[in-house]
Amino acid sequence: MKDEQTTYLDFTEVSQAVEAAELVGVFYRTELPCWYEEGPPVLGGEQFFCCFECGAYWRLQLAEHSQRGSWERIA
Repeated sequence: MKDEQTTYLDFTEVSQAVEAAELVGVFYRTELPCWYEEGPPVLGGEQFFCCFECGAYWRLQLAEHSQRGSWERIA
């Protein structure tokens, strides 16, 4: 499942929702999982999160001028 933001504002809203989920203990930041194969380099960088409730891993691709960012469940 992948959700690409269509505007920088969309990305900002997703980013704020992720930060709020971190604050209440739903998500926590994690390192790149050893089993995850990286794709091509991302201009804005990326962050990885894990859900405390279900154990799902998520990749947040940070928005950059030429990229809009994305939010993708990777496991």
